Amino acid sequence: MALRCPQVHIEGLKGTEYLDSLDGRKRKAEDGDVLQFNGEVDRIYTGVPGNLQASIPLAAADECPVCTCPTPYAQHCKQRSAMQGS
Repeated sequence: MALRCPQVHIEGLKGTEYLDSLDGRKRKAEDGDVLQFNGEVDRIYTGVPGNLQASIPLAAADECPVCTCPTPYAQHCKQRSAMQGS
């Protein structure tokens, strides 16, 4: 599944190595304190620490980060659960 999540921030990966699939699977290390998805990303992180924090700014909480639909995220989750019979 491809996610379009420019508003999602991930903290706790600084220094973690990953394979960058968009750059021939070159081994790299995350150098930022906060990871944001501002474009296409295809990475395989190795040795991920146990404490990661993901956040969505309140201004973006009504937007669906799972797809590009205009449905508010909480409602989208309920709809997906209903469709999947969960």
